[in-house]
Amino acid sequence: MDTRKLVTLLAGTEFAARYYRLCDRFPPRPGDPGRCSKRDVLGILAALGRTPAAELRGRAFVFEWPAGGWAASCGFILQHREVVEFWCSLDRSGVRVGDNLTGLARGATEATGQPARDPPYPRPVYRAVGELREVLAELFVLADLVVAVGAEPEAEPLLWPTDLRKNEPPGTA
Repeated sequence: MDTRKLVTLLAGTEFAARYYRLCDRFPPRPGDPGRCSKRDVLGILAALGRTPAAELRGRAFVFEWPAGGWAASCGFILQHREVVEFWCSLDRSGVRVGDNLTGLARGATEATGQPARDPPYPRPVYRAVGELREVLAELFVLADLVVAVGAEPEAEPLLWPTDLRKNEPPGTA
């Protein structure tokens, strides 16, 4: 599995459309940035049933769990107290698959032959605790979708590089 394969698999789902709908619902707009304390964020996470494995500097939170033969992780950082940058990845045997959700959404959109969005890498923006809760709830659903699609046994790619160079199915060399 590599990120290109993951993006191709995501293109067959509602992932990109859901991500872009979320960004459309919570676009950048004038006004003061969201005023969410760390306690607010931890309360939102508790209400969503998510416990961070780590809290990093700058209002960043990381989550980890097993997913089949993979170690799944996701996380987010609250940039400028209003923008939510969210990422998701799968790790196994020194291989990391994934990216930030905006990159995965763009790749999945392009994989279907649709034009890229303008702006090409939107992110949801919150202005209040309630908005941040809505945004995070949907982003976790999307991260769960990324993990489910990427960890599927059928998602395993051809082995690299031997099988691809020979243009043979894995295990037939």
